[in-house]
Amino acid sequence: MEELIKKVEAGDLEALFELGIVYLEDESNSDKMELGFEYVINAANHGLSQAQTFMGTVYYAQEEHTLAFEWFMKAAEQGNAVAQLNIGRYYLNGDVVPVNKELAFQWFLKAAEQGHAESQFIVGLCYVKGEGVSVNEDLGNEWIEKATQQGFVMQ
Repeated sequence: MEELIKKVEAGDLEALFELGIVYLEDESNSDKMELGFEYVINAANHGLSQAQTFMGTVYYAQEEHTLAFEWFMKAAEQGNAVAQLNIGRYYLNGDVVPVNKELAFQWFLKAAEQGHAESQFIVGLCYVKGEGVSVNEDLGNEWIEKATQQGFVMQ
């Protein structure tokens, strides 16, 4: 913990985010939890994509979809695969933004190309069903196979 605090004091955004998460997990101390949330927001506001994705997830859980979308988009534009997956879902479902299956597919593909297993599976389904892309069952099955080789199982 001491090492982490030293990194934070030196301006390390990843350490700030990590310490924020540690403090958030300490439910026995509300002051630490509040400080933890401040640390995470600070890291997100300074451009750390993991923190931005975390903020998107928090707002998604609170059903604050406009804020969730904004945070996910910031992280997605930096190449965060989890955020890209979530942006794809927003475009697929038409939450906050109009339904745009082609754009949804593009975001899913960006995450899949980084090796994100769930995104690979979704890209495969898109190809098989022709959702946002022309039907190509062979390519769809290849993407689904990539996902399953990583142990992904649709739930």
